[in-house]
Amino acid sequence: MVFDIAGLNRERHFVQNEEEPPNMEAAKFYEMLNSAQQPLWPGCKTTLKARFNDVMKFMKESSHPENVIPSNFRETKKLVAGLGLSRIKIDCCIDGCMLYYKDDSTLRQCKFCEKPRYKARNVSKKNSKDVPYKRLHYLPLIPRLQRLYASVRSAEHMRWHYENRREEEPRNVRLGLCADGRDKDAFYKNRIEENEPPSRLSGEQVWQMVSDISKTTEVGICNVPGR
Repeated sequence: MVFDIAGLNRERHFVQNEEEPPNMEAAKFYEMLNSAQQPLWPGCKTTLKARFNDVMKFMKESSHPENVIPSNFRETKKLVAGLGLSRIKIDCCIDGCMLYYKDDSTLRQCKFCEKPRYKARNVSKKNSKDVPYKRLHYLPLIPRLQRLYASVRSAEHMRWHYENRREEEPRNVRLGLCADGRDKDAFYKNRIEENEPPSRLSGEQVWQMVSDISKTTEVGICNVPGR
C-alpha cells in the first residue's frame, strides 16, 4: 500500500535472490582461487603455480615461453600473500616473562628478569641485524575464519550447529584460545553445585574447623574467651 502511494515498483526495486558483490578483500581472495585453476599456457593441463627456486627455474625454462610460473621463492610468496593469511612475528623474553608487543615493542631487555632481548652481534659481520633469543609467530584468527565461510563447502560445515542443533548448541564456533584441545571446564565438572546455597554449619562444626587450623601453626590464630 505504501509502495502504491509512493509510485514505486516492487519488482524493479527489490530483485529476488540478488547477490551482493564481494568487497575488495574478498574479491582478491576469490581472484586467487580462480587463478589457481587457470592453465599455465593455452592447452596446458597443469594448474600448479608455486615451486621453489630450483624446481621453479627448471619448470620455467622447460615450459612454454609465455608461461606464468613464479621464477623464485619471493614471487611465490607474493602470490600466496594474496590469500590474506598473514602471520605476525613478536619477540618474547627468553624465559617467557613477557612479549615485546605494542607499548613494550621498543624495549631491549625484559622488564621483569632484565635479561637481554637480542643475542650479541657478530662484530666481524657488517650490517648485522639484531637476532632475538626467542620469537613468537602469531596467526590472526579472524582472517582464517573468514576464509572458512568464504568457501561454499566449508561454510556449510561452519553453520551446521546453527541450522541443525541450535537448541543443543547455538554456537557455530567455540574458540578455546587458551586451551590445548581439551575441555576447559573439565576440572570444575561434578565439583560445583550450581544454584544452591552453602550448607549451614553448627557452632561445634565451626569451632572444630578453627581448632584444626590452630593446630597446624606454632601459635593459635584464635583467642576465644572461656576456652
